Amino acid sequence: MPRLARWVLRLAIVLLPLSWPQRAAAADDAIVLKVRGKSQLRLRDVSRRPDGKSTFRVTLQLQLSDGVATDAPGSDDRAFVDRLVTVQLRSSEGTLYLADKRTGDDGLVTFERDGVPPAAYTVTATFKGDELRDSALGIFAMDVGRQATQLRVQAPARIALSDELPLRLTLTSEGQPFEGEVELGLGRRRERLKLRQGYGELRLPAKQLGKSGDKLELLAQFTGTRLYAPVEVRQELLLVSQATVTLQALGVGPEVAQGSRLTVIGLVRDEEGPLSGELLELEALSDETSQPSEPSGKRSLGHALTDNLGRFEITVPKLLLPTGAALLSAQVFPRRGHILPGRSPELALLVLPPEPISVLYFLLPLGVTGALWLGYVLGRRLVQWLRVLWQDWKARQVKPVEPTVNASASQSSISSHSSLELHLGEPGVRLTQQRRLSTLRRAVENVIDGQVSDSAFGVPVAATISVVADGSEQPLHTLGTGPSGAFATPSLAAGRYQLRIAAPGYLSQQFFATLPHRGEYRQVAIRLEPLRARLLAEWRRVAEGILGESVTTKTPRELAEHFPPGPSSALAEQSQRRLIELTTLVENAYYSPRTCTPEMLVSAAQLADAILSSEKTATKAADLRTPGAPRPLIQQPRT
Repeated sequence: MPRLARWVLRLAIVLLPLSWPQRAAAADDAIVLKVRGKSQLRLRDVSRRPDGKSTFRVTLQLQLSDGVATDAPGSDDRAFVDRLVTVQLRSSEGTLYLADKRTGDDGLVTFERDGVPPAAYTVTATFKGDELRDSALGIFAMDVGRQATQLRVQAPARIALSDELPLRLTLTSEGQPFEGEVELGLGRRRERLKLRQGYGELRLPAKQLGKSGDKLELLAQFTGTRLYAPVEVRQELLLVSQATVTLQALGVGPEVAQGSRLTVIGLVRDEEGPLSGELLELEALSDETSQPSEPSGKRSLGHALTDNLGRFEITVPKLLLPTGAALLSAQVFPRRGHILPGRSPELALLVLPPEPISVLYFLLPLGVTGALWLGYVLGRRLVQWLRVLWQDWKARQVKPVEPTVNASASQSSISSHSSLELHLGEPGVRLTQQRRLSTLRRAVENVIDGQVSDSAFGVPVAATISVVADGSEQPLHTLGTGPSGAFATPSLAAGRYQLRIAAPGYLSQQFFATLPHRGEYRQVAIRLEPLRARLLAEWRRVAEGILGESVTTKTPRELAEHFPPGPSSALAEQSQRRLIELTTLVENAYYSPRTCTPEMLVSAAQLADAILSSEKTATKAADLRTPGAPRPLIQQPRT
């Protein structure tokens, strides 16, 4: 019973305040709110000046604000005017107390202290606050006697093992460079670098720093001096390796038939050795210049994984690529992030079109059947005719007349004579003669070859062949002939080209070719006319024009001696000088070992025209040159 009474008493005490009547608030009661402002201390300016006693005069300028006040000129924050601020300077040697000061109209307060020893100090500024403002505490670092130092290190974040790590360091203080020594730590390697005028450069082989995948910490430290503060910079570097891929076709040449089987092999490795278990992709890059109608882009031909030695093999059962030039390349994407992807050099292939089905496959069975039937019919009549002829011959017993002409010897003589004069002929370009059935073939040839020879003597000529694309002035390829005068261009893309053939001492030739062709530009015969022969022809033209007779057996010097200088000569004095000049030019150009130049030929033609035009009484010589030969010498293109 007493226990129950105690519980009832406790419940009444709890419910009694709830049942007490409350006084209603009056509508005109004032509500008082107290708002406290936020305070902040900022260091605006620090200056130090030597006082001549191995100490410094330090001046500090602080600003007390609410933390959101702007630093723009003309700002007026009257809430922090005339507030007391306390400042202390703490160092490892002790604490310096500065006199307490009050802020000015703009919240700024300036502290000054003489005799401050050089050391690193921690500035502690305190504002105790008031009823409307919170207290503020500002802690700042200051180095008295030593200037602040900035160290900048330029280094790549990733460096390949095959490269060198370039390090560039810059040491400045207050924007001005100064000399100093920096200690570098890169992994286990330590280096000291002397910076001249605040700049230094160092190159380290990446292989000496570690292996692929290592992460190195670059630590650059400047220990400081009596005038400059110490500083250090940390940076992370990653050592990576470059994957390399080799690619070659197995058992095929540069030309592959469309739809055939293709197998390629190769090796994948990096600077540390072969890479095993890496995935490769074989891609085909179409040549846009050879097939303009085909869409350009990449086409995947197959995948493969490398073995323990980094080798791979990819087989394409049926090569289905557009006809024309194609480029194959194998690319690897290593599964390890510290190995960079690699691509093999491009492997050039020429995809040939499917072989056309000849009409002979259809006509040959019919032709053989018809020939057998015709042979059977004619054979029976031929046997009967031969039998009658044999009987008649036996009856008459007439001996056959032996031939009086040795046909084989004659044919051999003609053949040998033809081979001797095979390379002689008029200057120019002679293409390969095509057969009638060759025009039915598809044009697939992309190479031009031939031989350059002397048109006068038939000997090989060491010439230079320039292959120029249509619409361009710069040569695409420049080739030289071999000892036999032969040349061959590399495989060219489809289009129109101009071939320019030039050789010292010869008139140049040129011709156009459209690729691909059907073989007409194979074994092209190019005959260059020597400038010596043209030069001698100009002298003969003058000699025959003056003498009016053949000068085949005469030399230029004999012609000049035929008209000795003097008043009694048949030639005018000016013509005599020109004749002597022409004779000297011909002897120096034709009979000397020096190379005849187009300028010599032009000079000879001008002298010949001047001599013949000045001699009014001279008999005009007939032009012995063929109608197809080049005539205006000064219009010949120069080499």
